[in-house]
Amino acid sequence: MLDTFLSATLLHAPLHALADGFPAYLESLPADDPDRDRYEQQYALVQEILAVEDGGEENKAKVHELMAQFHALGEPPEALVKKVHGEAKLEIDMAAVFPTGEEDESSDDGEKAADEE
Repeated sequence: MLDTFLSATLLHAPLHALADGFPAYLESLPADDPDRDRYEQQYALVQEILAVEDGGEENKAKVHELMAQFHALGEPPEALVKKVHGEAKLEIDMAAVFPTGEEDESSDDGEKAADEE
């Protein structure tokens, strides 16, 4: 499932938007901003992810590793996130990522049976 979640389809546009927005954001950031180093590291990771994401199966592990490093650095700048996702917080359609399976249906049947009793 992680492969589905980290697929290029889901990541490509947001990562490109972050990569496009980072230079101007970093330029506007004061040199002594306490988050500057972290944001510069995030920008470097985004660029590296974009460079390897189209490499097919052999690069999946590298993309996962880079995404874990990005995640470990915390949230990207709020201004960039808003630019990428608008004012709304990023919400992922979990049903699209984790399609309904038999286990969901069986739990529904169990609930229906309990309701009928």
